[in-house]
Amino acid sequence: MSDSTSYKIRDAARHLERHTFLTQARHPDVFLLVRRHSTELKRLFGETLGYRLIVESTFARLLKPPLPLTSPVRALHGPNGPVSPRVYQYVCLIAAALQAPGAADQWLISALVAQVRSDAATAEIVTGDSFTERRDLVTAVNLLSRFGVVNETDGSATEWGAGRNVEVLLSVNQTALSYLLANSLIMGSRADQPAHTLTRRLVEDPILDRALLTDEEERIWSRDRRTLEEQLEDLFGLHLEVRREGALPSHLQMKTCSVCIWRCEGRAPSRGMSRRTPPMNHFLGWECPGNSR
Repeated sequence: MSDSTSYKIRDAARHLERHTFLTQARHPDVFLLVRRHSTELKRLFGETLGYRLIVESTFARLLKPPLPLTSPVRALHGPNGPVSPRVYQYVCLIAAALQAPGAADQWLISALVAQVRSDAATAEIVTGDSFTERRDLVTAVNLLSRFGVVNETDGSATEWGAGRNVEVLLSVNQTALSYLLANSLIMGSRADQPAHTLTRRLVEDPILDRALLTDEEERIWSRDRRTLEEQLEDLFGLHLEVRREGALPSHLQMKTCSVCIWRCEGRAPSRGMSRRTPPMNHFLGWECPGNSR
């Protein structure tokens, strides 16, 4: 494989790890890379992390099992920053309504909202028709539109959310919808392998703390660390700064965050661990909480 091809695969892999749901409309250049190198990306993600990559004609979805509790939160972002819990709630309620048996491929927003409120009442979830509720519901619809799950065929959900007496026709991409919310049916029933859970810690967590490893993960770390390093470099172009207490994934071309990474993560470095190397979440472009302080 040429250096140019390796670089393109790494670039595609980094975008998939960061976004997990890429669409042809929102990420045309990266999506083209993913389509072109889908066979190799599926192999690398499967062998290295135990992740499943789905590539369709209009979207690519990287499916992950539940991440460790030590992993940083990847919040959904709306137009004004991270969305509220109620927006997450509406995303799930809308997705459930659109996936219900016999659900149509096109919905009037009035019918969809009525179904969502009915389902919420059945689940004993309190909803309302205030301006804030409408705004959160519209944010959920727009997020689903961003993922290519729904399309505003006629009208604007934003205008409906502003209280105008308008109707909106929404078209549904059932294939994209079926992969949006990860579940056991699409994830498969394969048991996690310790080598995969260890590599996920290196990729998903800002640091690897050996004190948190299971006995089997510790054995793999001691025995197969060189292999893990090679796999991470092949997939993401990552390098490990290793110390007795653990390891810090980094990239040689990264610039250090403007705020001390250990303060960003709310923890102090172990003795001997460098403060200068950006962690994986900075490498993938996730927002540093320290920059807002």
